[in-house]
Amino acid sequence: MKGQETNEIRWLDDNVKRLDELRSRFMGFEVVTKLEKTNRDSEYNVQSRTSFPRQIHAVNNKIAGDLLNASNRILENQLEATEGNFAQSLFLTHIKETALSLVFGSYNKATAEDKWRMFQFIEDLSEISSRTYESASVTLGILYFKEDAVDKAHKTFADKNMEFIPLDTAEPFMDLFNGEKAFLRLIDNRSMALVVNETFAVIGILRKKNDGRSICSELEDLIFTYNINAVLEQVYGDLIDKLGDLKQKVFREVKKQQPESTRKSVYQVINAYKELLLKNIEVIQLANKTREYPDFLYISVDNDRVNFYTQSRMVVSLVNGIWKMRHYDLFVASILQKLMISKLPFYAALGADAFKKHMTRAFKGYNRLFRTFIDLSREQKSSVYLIIDTPDILHGIAESKTAKLLKGTGFLHSERKRRSLLAIKKGKKNANLIDLDPYLIKSLSAIDGAVVLDSNLNILSFGETISVSPGQSYNGTFGTGSTAAQFASKHGIAVKVSEDGDITLFIDQKKILKL
Repeated sequence: MKGQETNEIRWLDDNVKRLDELRSRFMGFEVVTKLEKTNRDSEYNVQSRTSFPRQIHAVNNKIAGDLLNASNRILENQLEATEGNFAQSLFLTHIKETALSLVFGSYNKATAEDKWRMFQFIEDLSEISSRTYESASVTLGILYFKEDAVDKAHKTFADKNMEFIPLDTAEPFMDLFNGEKAFLRLIDNRSMALVVNETFAVIGILRKKNDGRSICSELEDLIFTYNINAVLEQVYGDLIDKLGDLKQKVFREVKKQQPESTRKSVYQVINAYKELLLKNIEVIQLANKTREYPDFLYISVDNDRVNFYTQSRMVVSLVNGIWKMRHYDLFVASILQKLMISKLPFYAALGADAFKKHMTRAFKGYNRLFRTFIDLSREQKSSVYLIIDTPDILHGIAESKTAKLLKGTGFLHSERKRRSLLAIKKGKKNANLIDLDPYLIKSLSAIDGAVVLDSNLNILSFGETISVSPGQSYNGTFGTGSTAAQFASKHGIAVKVSEDGDITLFIDQKKILKL
């Protein structure tokens, strides 16, 4: 009997590990699951944990919590339905069920008929994403309102640079495309997008007004700005908590820079810094309250990829039938924490006014950086970015410091007299990311080799070859580019954008996240 129980436990553990491999690939970070049997037969409580580094663990776990909880609820329901058995169907359907529950908030409580409509709509999107029109891939924008679609569409865009034009009668989604193939080119997510109701029937068209930005740019920027503000609010809150624990360290660091400082004066600066962070949180909360998160599901179809910008502030992708999370909030939070936590002592030494000025510029730089990564991913352009930890707080950096930082890595050895380096100069210094045109930044990204920044986002170099130690390898990392990026992250942060659009984040030689 004891041997049978041992075999059952081993069998259960093996299946949980198999499922965790699937969930980790879907979510983009390592997931470890534990099942606890309840008092009822064949019923389990599912608990999951992540393995983010301690420095960024608290905020990342909060952000990842909604995703883990959604997946755990699906697993509990599936185990209950199969009487505690890991049936083959569970492995085949768990990721899809989790994805659908994120895309459609009402999915878990939906009727069989409504679920069928959701399935059919997803199938239709997949089919359309594989089509071409006059040899060009289909690019499509869709806005899904789950109730009062016509009224909400009118109200939502009344004061925007877009206008909603209703159809005389609602038309089934696929009938519109099969009846008028020109729609495959007109609804390009730049000048026009479709608006659908709760039954996925097309009720109208969203059209860009004259001289306005593209629809996809407007909507993605609206969503991204809201999300980065929400992430900043959490990161700032965590910084406030950490400041209390790091008073002694901050004092020692400030003392090095300003020997005349007293403990009292340093603590006064720390308290002023806390107040400034609290004020920043209030500003962010007010901005997001004014802006509001879109009351619709935005769907972007582009080059065989279907992206769902969900109401839970996550992006879920469907590419060639494979579901994948693109958790940009986690990506942003991981980088911000790494950049900001290491500079805590130096922020305190700045003083309130200088800190406010620095953060205003830094926030613009963070936005530019993250938008660059997202654009490179969307355009499926391979690139590597390396951000080197630096204690100084500088806007623009002299060539002498640049050369010292690059040499100090031990693995960057480019020629510093290249004429092409003029592209990143501002006066006699190397420019900051916010000083350059976004198109130039994309051009730098396209050159073979890594774009190298310091932690103030000053541009140190581009086209850099990373010299990896002989025989260096990492579990779960494949390819010379990814291995080089992970190796280079020992000096800070490395981001690898691959040709298939995936983004991988490495910090301190650990793979943190894959989008």
